[in-house]
Amino acid sequence: MAPQSRTAEFTLPEGGVDTLLHTLAGIDSELPVFVYERIDPLTRQPLTTWIGLRTDATRVQGTDTAAALRAATVAARADGPHGGVFAFLGYPGPHSTVHGDAGIPDALLMRLIDYVTIDHRTGRGRVVHTSTEPDPERTPEQWASACGSGTATSLDLTSHEADFQWTTQTSAEQYTAGVRAFQQRGGASGVVLSVRVASEHRAEPMHSYRVLRTVNPSTRMFFLRHDQFALWGATSLPLLHLSDGHITAETDGATHPVADEEHHWQPSPKELGEYEVVADALVEDLAHVAAPGTLQLTREREQRVFFGLGHLFAEAQAELAPECDAVDAVLAMHPHGATVGHPRSAAQTLIAELEQVPRGPFAGLVGLFTAEEVDATAVTRSMWTTPRGSVTQAGAKVVPASVAEHEYAESVLKTRALRVTARRASS
Repeated sequence: MAPQSRTAEFTLPEGGVDTLLHTLAGIDSELPVFVYERIDPLTRQPLTTWIGLRTDATRVQGTDTAAALRAATVAARADGPHGGVFAFLGYPGPHSTVHGDAGIPDALLMRLIDYVTIDHRTGRGRVVHTSTEPDPERTPEQWASACGSGTATSLDLTSHEADFQWTTQTSAEQYTAGVRAFQQRGGASGVVLSVRVASEHRAEPMHSYRVLRTVNPSTRMFFLRHDQFALWGATSLPLLHLSDGHITAETDGATHPVADEEHHWQPSPKELGEYEVVADALVEDLAHVAAPGTLQLTREREQRVFFGLGHLFAEAQAELAPECDAVDAVLAMHPHGATVGHPRSAAQTLIAELEQVPRGPFAGLVGLFTAEEVDATAVTRSMWTTPRGSVTQAGAKVVPASVAEHEYAESVLKTRALRVTARRASS
């Protein structure tokens, strides 16, 4: 028989999630262990937030991360309806974390023990304890009391970019050579080539995340840490949402600097070509796990703006095929087509050959797997830290009409929100 979860509710304090994050860090500097936030892409209003207080974390290195994820989700079923796993999977394949990124796990699987869920439509939060241990260090009631009584604080939102001496680890010349090699060789309708920007200085993870989520609220926002590795981001690229057998998945193509959030532009033929590459990838990937006759595009070429950059979005929906499960659905979309290109296999082969540095977490996934729902997002617009320093990485969709210098500049520009919101850790 599954253990009986214990829960306690609280009212979200003034200042919302930021107040909770500040309060938890005041209780223990290593809290929280993860954060996952869903934002409505149109209204930009928060929907649901999960905050990890205590987990049983497994670091996966050099093994089949997909198999490890499946095993972890199966094991979590023993924790009952409130059990689950918060998961990070790095970029898969030969150009992953094992090629020189010391300190970064190939995957990190966090089995939930104590966590917070927030329904922003009601303004209520709930602390959940899933473990069978009779006397946890803090009861759900104690956690709920602490969460509900937090005091809002102000944040310094100015840029601290100069504190880090950021340098690009992919030169413009290397990137240009990669773009031209793709254009001469073909083999894919489009490929995403990325640029890594790094600093020898470590960012303070939670402080940096709090500033990022305030300055650049995005469709999905995430944070996790384990040992000396931390990863956080604010991305407009969710992988999928699965609830009651219904899948919703999105992708974005084209990147266009805009003056303000309300700005609309006329996409160029090249930008439309980028969009078609990722829209084709979205439909093709989802078809592998969709019940026959249920897959449909529900939004096409929808313009959205995040941190001064406009994108064209597509949304697809389908019913999950009866022979597939949630892990099948997530893995069918991973890595996200908008982070590699199309067709996926050909694009990943080009990436392995043309990119000069490993991708590590970039283009991986972060997601929450529970009995009620699964929500996962691509790791883009993100930063990570290890004892070696801080790294952010971003890519641009390269098509036959691309200008290499423009795509390189776009890739570096996409890291700007991370660089200006990073806060240097004390030595």
